[in-house]
Amino acid sequence: RGFYDGIEKLGADGCALGSIFLATTESDISEEYKNACIYATDKEIVETSKILGFPTNVLKTNFIRRSSKNISLGLKMLSKAEKIKPKVVHYILKNGFNKIKLAATENTTEKIWFAGTAIKHSTKIRSVSSIINSISDAYVFLKKEKTVMSRSISRES
Repeated sequence: RGFYDGIEKLGADGCALGSIFLATTESDISEEYKNACIYATDKEIVETSKILGFPTNVLKTNFIRRSSKNISLGLKMLSKAEKIKPKVVHYILKNGFNKIKLAATENTTEKIWFAGTAIKHSTKIRSVSSIINSISDAYVFLKKEKTVMSRSISRES
């Protein structure tokens, strides 16, 4: 909870951490996926609705390059039919999650690798504790900077 209290004190309502933990020594994703994460650039992170039926960020693998960005027109139309909408949405999600699980852990040509836009800041495979320590150090630094800025502003008033 301390980290989130700190985020609030710095003026943020919250933060989302996820992709940063993909390329860690503890992660059980494939080495190929980890390497794709640490070498990703802005151009290699794209948004697609094809996999889960709603917009998500993925790394631009060959499979993603060949796929359209959106779910098929037929599934899209079926998902609007109130009586069957829950079953269609369930099908889209189940199919998408099965592909994701396979792509993350197995050798497949249908590589679907999720990664948020902040993944570009992961430059090497690190331990989770190393990442947490970096976040903690950044928080302490920012907190000191905020205090210095507040004192400076109050002196100018």
